[in-house]
Amino acid sequence: AAIVEGDRRVAYAAFDGAVWRAAAAWRDAGISPGQIVGLSLPNSALYLTAFYGLARLGAIVLPLPLGESPAYRAALIRRFAATTVIGDPAGSSARSLQPDPAWLEAGPHDADPRLRADGGDRGLKIAFSSGTTGRPKAVLRTHRASLEIDRHRRQAVPQFQDDVFVALLDMGMSFGLRPCLRTLDVGGTVVVAPKGIGAADFIALVQRHAATQLALAPFHGMALMAEVHNPSPMLRSVRELVISTANCPHDLRLEIRRRLTEGLIVSYGSNEVNVLAVADASLQDSHPGCVGRCIPGIDVEAVDDNHLPVPAGAMGLLRFQAGWFPSGYIDDDAASRKSVRSGWFYPGDMGVLSEDGAIHLKGRADDIINFDGIKIAPLDIEAALLAHPAVLEAAAFPLPSPLHQQIPVVAVTTRTAVASAELLAFARQRLGTRGPASVVVMDSLPKNAMGKVLKNDLARTLAASPQRERSPIASPTTTN
Repeated sequence: AAIVEGDRRVAYAAFDGAVWRAAAAWRDAGISPGQIVGLSLPNSALYLTAFYGLARLGAIVLPLPLGESPAYRAALIRRFAATTVIGDPAGSSARSLQPDPAWLEAGPHDADPRLRADGGDRGLKIAFSSGTTGRPKAVLRTHRASLEIDRHRRQAVPQFQDDVFVALLDMGMSFGLRPCLRTLDVGGTVVVAPKGIGAADFIALVQRHAATQLALAPFHGMALMAEVHNPSPMLRSVRELVISTANCPHDLRLEIRRRLTEGLIVSYGSNEVNVLAVADASLQDSHPGCVGRCIPGIDVEAVDDNHLPVPAGAMGLLRFQAGWFPSGYIDDDAASRKSVRSGWFYPGDMGVLSEDGAIHLKGRADDIINFDGIKIAPLDIEAALLAHPAVLEAAAFPLPSPLHQQIPVVAVTTRTAVASAELLAFARQRLGTRGPASVVVMDSLPKNAMGKVLKNDLARTLAASPQRERSPIASPTTTN
């Protein structure tokens, strides 16, 4: 089977036939090579059929995740002048085409070689930045780049024909689609998880299909562990559970390995260029908290404000280089000048490189807190708070200050009731003058569809609320 969805098993021969039928249908509807076409369907065999059909025809896929609002999707349709959308047009003026479920049935199909467009350096899809800092930036990913990404990633984390991947995340998101494509590239099986599946049922689905691969955000890992009470790993068949999209603290990694699977792999990357680095269990143990070493074919440096490399162990702005990286952003020259310099791609993260190349993230460059000239890394504050047994999540960020330039503030959610003053004292005991000025306990933290905390939203919310300014070296008191 190429794809399993509920009781349906779609064999590779049938899937290939479905892709040919889709490509023919899109051509007959007037879609041509190089045309940008929106794709807005729920996770399904038909989503993958539509994607490959557009790719085979040479169209450029504009992902429109259903997890985003109709207004967001409609804005993307207008921005890229997509006149056709496969699936939901989100209230835009674009015409809507629907895939035919009958395409997935076995039987004769038109394998017209004239439908197969050249790949190479032609566009395959538009990839977006996470958008957590405003309007998402976009790059054009080519067929060649897509193949290079997966080829080099498989050198770091091998994949096999008998692999079974359970797809949970929105296929409209890069981290949701990419593992599906990698699985199908090697002849494995993609199992589509039902929409809205609960943690217990997801565990049962993984066990029933003896899945070997999963891709999850940290908050998914926490939700699964709430259903697991065994002292030994529950997902024994899973050889590769990739955690990405947000910071996964070291203690959470250890819990996942103890209670879910030893095959935890921490992945670090950027939607624009995809995976940059991975950390297997051995690297997680030797370099606690690191996000990995670069996969083959990628070089990394940490540089100062003058773009000169800093010594190992010093914090700097991370930059990466590989032959398949894009040369710039679409319709955003300012972002291109900032992020692409002399062949290097700057994802906008601050970090520290060890002598042997392990990457330790310190936060977004725009989030680094400048308190009276002292540069404070948000991830250091978050790590300190997460060491408290009552803290479930932590997000540190700067607030503007007329006295100190910026003050460090951290918002947390907790497992049990705890006074914010206790948390503030706990953090300052570990961080001293680099500790937070305030700890705010919240019921939940705002997140995007991939589980990344929207720190800009948090900062706006707290900046608008009346708070007395506090210095990290003041007495450990705070508002709640």
